[in-house]
Amino acid sequence: MATIELKSVRKSFGKTEVIHGVDIDIANRELIVIVGPSGCGKSTLLRMVAGLETVTSGEVFIDGKRVNELEPMDRNIAMVFQNYALYPHMSVFDNMAYGLKIAGTPKAEIKERVETTAKLLELEPFLARKPRELSGGQRQRVAMGRAIVRKPAVFLFDEPLSNLDAKLRVQMRLEIKGLQKELGVTSLYVTHDQVEAMTLADRMVVMNAGVAEQIGTPLEVYQNPATMFVAGFIGSPPMNFLPAGALTQGLENDRLLNGLAKHSAGSSALTIGVRPEHLAFCDAETARLSGEVRYAEVLGAESLVHLALAEGRLLTVRQSGSAATPEAGETSFVRFDDADVRIFDSAGMRIPAD
Repeated sequence: MATIELKSVRKSFGKTEVIHGVDIDIANRELIVIVGPSGCGKSTLLRMVAGLETVTSGEVFIDGKRVNELEPMDRNIAMVFQNYALYPHMSVFDNMAYGLKIAGTPKAEIKERVETTAKLLELEPFLARKPRELSGGQRQRVAMGRAIVRKPAVFLFDEPLSNLDAKLRVQMRLEIKGLQKELGVTSLYVTHDQVEAMTLADRMVVMNAGVAEQIGTPLEVYQNPATMFVAGFIGSPPMNFLPAGALTQGLENDRLLNGLAKHSAGSSALTIGVRPEHLAFCDAETARLSGEVRYAEVLGAESLVHLALAEGRLLTVRQSGSAATPEAGETSFVRFDDADVRIFDSAGMRIPAD
């Protein structure tokens, strides 16, 4: 199908630069998810690939062809929007066929493409209906169908599931993942939902304030976050952060502290991060930290226990739902393995393990 390359792409609105030199290489048939908080520049980046925003500097290539100056219709892309963007006065069939009609596709071919796509998306019973007669999930399928019938080189998804309820989002992201693999179309997908990003992406781009902080597979990003921002954004609940100095009391010969000393003359300049599932309750003799239980969230399959440490810092421990949950007000002790700790410098960059 196609590849996508972004080379040192920047975007400014007046004197304000909102995209700061992003480089991404997307392979043929790959599904890349751009994820980040509101205002980080992820949708702006997608719109530059689509041609809906001009590129201030840098280059965008689709299938090896520079497309900076090409109109959206000439880039061989199809876009699925958050708000569906369906024509309310048209039937499902006509909504899906509209782009093909504009392109002058023969009627017989339009009919064949729409019916084949409707079968793929289980929309056959609804082809004569108007969008107002459909559920949110069905409308999103129509929007996807309109993109699929065009047989584009690239799919672009701009937060397509944001308007759906939680249960339907789970169902639709499974369908999108399956369809993308079945159709084999290179795809760029934007979302603010890190769970959506983790479950959909072949690789993910974590954006922060116009900068691509990390690009990698979901597991690479989760297990070895490049920065404190990535570590705190990816993962629910997020990684726990503590000043390295918080570990010093009573742990003068601790192996982790000895390792920290290699990176900084004063370990207090460093921050350690450990994910909630890597913490476990233990007795006082084997503990690395202790704190007072503030409250516990019992979620069924798991429980999240929140401890208050010194100076008001909170620590979250994830445990099995079948495990006994400490009572609020109790003093609890926790341990962790050195291998599960990530160390960040004063600039928030992760220090690689020795």
